[in-house]
Amino acid sequence: MKTLLIALLICCTCLHSQNTEIKPILEIQKSSNVGFKNTGFWSNNNKSKEPIEGTPYLFDNWENEARLYLNDEIFVATLFNFNIEQEQFEAKFSEDSVLIIDTKNIDKIVINAIVFKSYPYVTSYDGRFLQELKTTRGFDVLKKYYVKIKEGKYNPMTQQQIVADKYIKYEEYFILNKQSSTINAIKLNQKNILELIDPSLHHSLNQFVKNNKLNYKDEDDLIKILTYYNSL
Repeated sequence: MKTLLIALLICCTCLHSQNTEIKPILEIQKSSNVGFKNTGFWSNNNKSKEPIEGTPYLFDNWENEARLYLNDEIFVATLFNFNIEQEQFEAKFSEDSVLIIDTKNIDKIVINAIVFKSYPYVTSYDGRFLQELKTTRGFDVLKKYYVKIKEGKYNPMTQQQIVADKYIKYEEYFILNKQSSTINAIKLNQKNILELIDPSLHHSLNQFVKNNKLNYKDEDDLIKILTYYNSL
């Protein structure tokens, strides 16, 4: 019991705000906004019997601060991660135990300044959380993470594995059209992005891209381009 209490003190931070109460992540199970059974469940964090190189998690380690926004409450955790393979957010409390968060009543989750949101009002999307990459006045650029396992190599003579299986992370981009409230996949390139923008601004944007040697296909460059677009 003492060990658990110490772990909670280390893992959870309780802050205070004038407008919004900020609580440790464990308090989410006592929130008046959701029932105890709807906040998540505990799971043993057992390692695979056959080790796979890499990780199915978004972050390589668990030392990530997260804020979960639930109506007028904010819950904070300092050991947090996103399991890409299972599409679930997890708060860690010990080496072999995590709290899997039920996100259906959560509006937004911010991990290390990376913003994840759900879009329940969009009928064309299934409601799973997406990263909010960049917002503009007419549309938002969103990002979804995926992971797959690349099979290792085996010795054909002994049938023993000589190269381990490996997790490979990749992503897909989406556009939230604010006027139609739809979310659709998009391939990042100049043509697709400019189709979302008033043609009268194309020249200014392309000049900005040329002057700064930017590329619409590059995520970081696209954020700079859209930041400039927001200023026009």
